[in-house]
Formats: sequence, structure tokens, C-alpha cells
Amino acid sequence: MVKIIKKYALFGACVLRGRFTETGRFYALKCKPTENKSHIYWDSDIAKWLEAAAYVPLTPNVCRFIADLPEYIWYSERDTLILSQYISSSLSLDGLEASLVSDFPKSGRIKLKINSYGKKIFLKLRKPEWCDEKFDNEENGFIVYDRIFNGEEMVLDFKMKVKKNYANPSVSADLKKIAFSYGCDVLCAEGVDNGELSGVVVDKNARVKIEKDKTFGVTATVKAKRLIKTNTLYSFDPPREENFELKLIPYRYWANRQISDMKVRFNY
Repeated sequence: MVKIIKKYALFGACVLRGRFTETGRFYALKCKPTENKSHIYWDSDIAKWLEAAAYVPLTPNVCRFIADLPEYIWYSERDTLILSQYISSSLSLDGLEASLVSDFPKSGRIKLKINSYGKKIFLKLRKPEWCDEKFDNEENGFIVYDRIFNGEEMVLDFKMKVKKNYANPSVSADLKKIAFSYGCDVLCAEGVDNGELSGVVVDKNARVKIEKDKTFGVTATVKAKRLIKTNTLYSFDPPREENFELKLIPYRYWANRQISDMKVRFNY
């Protein structure tokens, strides 16, 4: 469970979520997350980093999270090497060297080099839970190799696709709600693209269309409908509905444009 929470924290929430599309810098939030004027920039200046921490208790937690990351990438036990998180990194042990170049979360493509210096080892690559591909050497959620590695390059490409996500019925706040993800990215909708987001109902059986995007990497659209608001507080007539295409972007990029609402889970 801890590994799963760390993964979503990294790709979907507290870390990549704070990145500006224009500058690549990170920000923290003092008040309303949709108000861009409240962003505090994080950079290499320690004083500014501590200033941000004074406003946002989450900042020290992010520091600890980043410091813990190496523990969640590689695992080594006797003659077994396990790769759990696809984060570009390198590893050097006695009689073993490994390096990983990862394109996550933009795509599922990774390049891996391992040199076991003549020793036979077990290499286990965690198969992402969103990946539907079948591998001949797959065992218990891992892609397993049992051989000597001589530093040759291995290339894998885990195909990303849209997934529909439903909460356990015991989570009462999420009953009859759906969320969307694309590979390791959680998707969200912003008011700047969709207008009013309250009262939105999506067609859970509708096909979700994916398009490449220069700013966000990918965007998605799905058929939805919403209630049309009126100026009356109460009425004897039921509210009317309108059909529209709900646009979704990666959650890590929201609040980059203008003040607007944001939603991840939708009624269906």
C-alpha cells in the first residue's frame, strides 16, 4: 500500500502537481489553489525554500518524500535485483551496475542497462498496474529475467491507455463517481476548458478520446451532460440538461492558466 501511495503522490499529486508549464519551476499554495497570485516559487535559494515552508506545512513533507525516493526505485537481495519505480536513476553495488532512462510519465518507454560482470542474476521489473500487455516471462506482477547481463541496452514500452477508476463502495463520498487516468497520470477537468463543473454527469460507457498536446502531453475528451442553472432558488420544474464534451488534462498541470474550478471525480 505504501508503494502505491508513493507512486500516485509522485506522478499525480504533491510533487509533479506543483510544476509550472512555462518555466518548469515549482510552486506552493498559501490559500485558494485556483488563485495563481497565491503561488510561491521554489528555486535553489534556501531562504526562499524556507519562506515557502513557513507558509505551507506540506513543504518539509515533500523534502522528506524526495529524500526517500531511492528506497522505492531499486531493491537488491542476494542474487535478485528488483526495479519498482520507473524513475531515471543509476545503481552501483559490488559486482553489479545498473542505469535507467525513463520517459515516465510522458510515455511508458524505458531504457535499461545492467552489467552483472559474469554473474547470473534474477532481474524483476514491476509491471505497472495500468498496463494490460501480457509478457511471456511475467510472474506475480513482475517481468522476470534470469541470466547474465553484460551491459547491453534493454528497451521496454508499456503502452498507455485511458482507464476508468471507481472507488470502493465503502467510500461514501465517492459513491456513483468515476475518475479517469492515462498511464500513470490522473486526469482532471478545469473550468477554463469546460465552464461550469458542478452537476456534471459523464457517460461511463462512452469512449474516451485521447489527443497529443504540446502543453500537457495529452488531453482527453468524453461525452457528458450537466444541469443548466437558473436564477430561481426553487422551481416546480426539473432542471434541464445539456450535452457537452468534457475535456480532461493531467492533474499535475492544473492551475496553470486562470482562476477556475477543478474536478477529478464525476457522477455517472
